[in-house]
Amino acid sequence: MNTIKTKIWHKKLVGFVGVAGISALIGFPVLARPYYYPNPSFFQPTANYYQSEDNLTDMLFGLEEFETFTSYLEKTDLAEIVGEKEFVTIFAPTNEAFEALPARIRKKLSEPENLKKVLKYHLVIGQINENDIKQRRAVPTMLERTSVEIAGIPNSNGAMLNNAAVTEKPITANNGVILTLDQVLLPPGF
Repeated sequence: MNTIKTKIWHKKLVGFVGVAGISALIGFPVLARPYYYPNPSFFQPTANYYQSEDNLTDMLFGLEEFETFTSYLEKTDLAEIVGEKEFVTIFAPTNEAFEALPARIRKKLSEPENLKKVLKYHLVIGQINENDIKQRRAVPTMLERTSVEIAGIPNSNGAMLNNAAVTEKPITANNGVILTLDQVLLPPGF
């Protein structure tokens, strides 16, 4: 009687080990890839995110982390232009990003035409989508004949814009999206 129970137990064990082994073999190709991009994306995370009914500029001006950026937008009258556009993507550097700029760059930003150039380099008319990130596209900015290089970052939910990292999930409004940057983007030759 004891040998029958042992044989049944061995059959169950062999069956379990076989199923576990086959499952592991099926999963190896995914694990062998150098980067694995899960289905959730930077612009469409799995968790529902809040899309405000507010205007993009109203949202931007309501966020303390962008006080420096928004004060510069007001100073150059770009806030009004952004508010009038149908859809705008804003690359918004944080207050800390502006504070981290070298003194010579901050001095250049004190000149209105230079400040306006830098701010226009942070504005894209239209929407940046996931294909732009995956295909590492350069997207044209409001500053004439300039574009920002976009690259996805493997193994994180972020993107790089030139050398600046997007540090948070996109903030969406009814007429645009705000991407939080850890650095100020400087146009070529600035």
